[in-house]
Amino acid sequence: MPKNIIKIGINIPGDESKYTSLMSKLCLLDYDIAVVNPSITEFYDYRYDDYLGKRCFSDTGSFRLKEHIEHWRREILEAIKAGKTVFLLLNELQEVYVATGERSYSGTGRNRQTTRHVAPFDNYKIIPGGIEVVNSSGTFMRLYKEDDLLAVYWTEVGDKSEFRVLVDGQGVRCCIESQV
Repeated sequence: MPKNIIKIGINIPGDESKYTSLMSKLCLLDYDIAVVNPSITEFYDYRYDDYLGKRCFSDTGSFRLKEHIEHWRREILEAIKAGKTVFLLLNELQEVYVATGERSYSGTGRNRQTTRHVAPFDNYKIIPGGIEVVNSSGTFMRLYKEDDLLAVYWTEVGDKSEFRVLVDGQGVRCCIESQV
């Protein structure tokens, strides 16, 4: 029986499964398998400020990014609870600053200054609680206990694969482990 697959934030050439953007609000419960790329570059605007050397979103951009990431975080958690399969393609950590909505004021009259408060944010916020992710990279890894879920992939391209994060936590099923 063919599986109903959705790709979020990643378009795979030649694959005919449904694609949607991270900017959508689709429900994952309609699908058997979800492949999610949590890259937040599609939220980047051509005009932006820097804060402490990182991209700083406008008030509108901050709200939109936080709203969509929270939507996908809930959808991923609900899909996992419902027994669906979710693949998170965790590439490099993308750190940005987002507006908190708070402002402070100093001075009076013509000398009054407004300070917009920002907070750090990153693309890994899409990951549901209880899962730990550490940025790391390497190529020395192996299939975990001859896992049949990725056996075909591993036979074909395992030696050309690399990892960019280490994942651990409650409910995380190990398919590939780094070699020590």
